[in-house]
Amino acid sequence: MNVIEPKLHISVAYVDSAQNLWKNIKKRYVVANIQKIHRLKAEIASCKQGRQEVIEFFSKLMGLWNELDTYIKIPACTCGSAEKIVKALWSRIKSINS
Repeated sequence: MNVIEPKLHISVAYVDSAQNLWKNIKKRYVVANIQKIHRLKAEIASCKQGRQEVIEFFSKLMGLWNELDTYIKIPACTCGSAEKIVKALWSRIKSINS
């Protein structure tokens, strides 16, 4: 409670776990920003190296991707298919490298 904004104390004082506390805070403050997402996608699509060194260009592009990632979350797979696909891909990669 020492690190939480005093205005929020009443709404989070009786939360039973840290996980539920973070879910509560996330619901409160995470707002989809469609215009920002669109601007970032457009900036990534039009990004050109120009006269920048590769490392500068890569850093700029990674910064844009990381910022976009904060707005767009890929839902977690709960059916187990993703794990099966990853295992199948790894087995193919291992067989190719052998």
